[in-house]
Amino acid sequence: MATHVTIQDLAGYIYQPSNRDFSFVGKHINACNKCRNSYTQMQALVNQLKSSRETEIEQVNEPHLTDEEILAYVHEQLDAYSRSRTQLHLDSCGSCMKSVLRYRAHLAEFESQQNINDDTANIINFSERQNKNRKFSRFALPFATAASLIITVLAVMQW
Repeated sequence: MATHVTIQDLAGYIYQPSNRDFSFVGKHINACNKCRNSYTQMQALVNQLKSSRETEIEQVNEPHLTDEEILAYVHEQLDAYSRSRTQLHLDSCGSCMKSVLRYRAHLAEFESQQNINDDTANIINFSERQNKNRKFSRFALPFATAASLIITVLAVMQW
């Protein structure tokens, strides 16, 4: 099973696609649909950030989005009307868009860490099961030998 590229590698590839340190990212996103989708989403967000000018940021009359609104937007928990209003705000507010990007990066990193923790737990459980099997097999031969010796002695005593 191939591993996916990290958010940091995708960001590095977006900002420096010709850098040899990130050449593996281009090859991977060509072969992996999940990473290609992540790359496309991140590229779209970066393009939105680049297109928002400083003057536009200063001219926003609405207050910035709250953390709760950003979380609801990222987790797709908004109704259609609220989502479109939030999207309009993000289109004109680079500061809020950066907050969304940062939160998505942290979320992806957290999910990646959770996957690593799940894999580690599976390995530990497998290892514990193997150790239990070894403990049993370590004593199986001596017990079998002792049992056969006892049966033999009892059989001889009966004669």
